[in-house]
Amino acid sequence: MARGTSLDMEEEFAGLNFHLLRLEDRFVRSTETFYKRPGASICKAGEDRAESGAIYRMPGNERFGRKGIAEARREAAVRRTVE
Repeated sequence: MARGTSLDMEEEFAGLNFHLLRLEDRFVRSTETFYKRPGASICKAGEDRAESGAIYRMPGNERFGRKGIAEARREAAVRRTVE
């Protein structure tokens, strides 16, 4: 991605479907956190201990899945190409 380019994470992951809105919202917020602080550890990227803890717990949720993330990104890429 070119320097200075920004992504709207809610738009980027609009197709995300973990069947749990709270988990989807947490994933989008976490992605925004890491986008603002690339290369930072989870502890340093999170604004506070609660956010860092939530990020650590997210992959342990049985509804969280990489396949869903990849599908949402693919859908977003197609939308950007068509527009």
